Amino acid sequence: MKSFLLHIGAGKTGTSAIQSQLVVNREKLADKGWYYPESITDEKALNYRITSGNAIEFGKLLRKEDYSDKKVKKSIHEIIKNARGNNILLSSELMETYDEEIMRIVKSRVLDYGYELEIVYYVRAIADHLVSMYHQLVKRHLYTASLKDMPDIYYRQKLPYKFVRIIEKSEAIVGRERLIVKNYDRVKDRIVEDFLEDVLGIEDITPFTIEKKKINRSLTRYELSLMRYINRFLERNGHSAFVSDALVQNRPNLSYNMGIEKSDAQKLEKKYAEDVVWLENYLKEEEKPLKVVEELEFIEKERDLEFNSFQESVLSIIAELVKEVKRR
Repeated sequence: MKSFLLHIGAGKTGTSAIQSQLVVNREKLADKGWYYPESITDEKALNYRITSGNAIEFGKLLRKEDYSDKKVKKSIHEIIKNARGNNILLSSELMETYDEEIMRIVKSRVLDYGYELEIVYYVRAIADHLVSMYHQLVKRHLYTASLKDMPDIYYRQKLPYKFVRIIEKSEAIVGRERLIVKNYDRVKDRIVEDFLEDVLGIEDITPFTIEKKKINRSLTRYELSLMRYINRFLERNGHSAFVSDALVQNRPNLSYNMGIEKSDAQKLEKKYAEDVVWLENYLKEEEKPLKVVEELEFIEKERDLEFNSFQESVLSIIAELVKEVKRR
């Protein structure tokens, strides 16, 4: 039976890197029996820019508030018709927030066409992921608070980490055999090659063009301070993304170290130790261990770098220019 494979995330686990290379190699994927549908994000992907994959609209349909039975049915029909009998691959971290009832409907619909629904999901060291997601909030969502001010749920309330919750609901829908869980930390140095070989099952990847490019790096300490300052003057997520994309895309290879106070790391170690043990049951032996903390730099105290009055004035002017540009 053919595969209807959904790469649903998680965010900050190399999704943009994978998605860009899938677009670059679309024809070669087809030669190997995989259909990767075209998307409005293709131009960005071809230029190694940050994207949300080729399943943005499909991902929206998986949410309760955007669901339409007619639209889901039409979308699946069009995708499968264009696949012409090939396996199908959709990729977007927007699908991570899918509604379980809707995903069961999708499973049933694709089965009617002779396709088996499968899900691939990447996990990584939990503390590293939290800090990386914090950077993403600052970069693209006008966040101005410190890492310490993120919701208490991450530090205190006894809830499983999101990785656990998403894997649990995904296994309940597609079953253990149709759920692929990968450890980003163990494969990140060759994540595209590993995706082609281990996820898609392509034995010979020599025809593929694979560029080693960083696409959505985290921020340096200076950039993080800059973004938190300028976010005070911006009005929409698109404004914040405009500034951070300029920083990241124009200097993709700039080195950075993500930091966390040691006391916070210890809290996370204690809270999520059991989750890591549970998650490891889904990983291949060669992709273990999974950790709570992998590469974070321990810092004495989290604080912003200070700007002088001239720098603050320039940042204020830039903020106004960004708002004016985005109004047009």
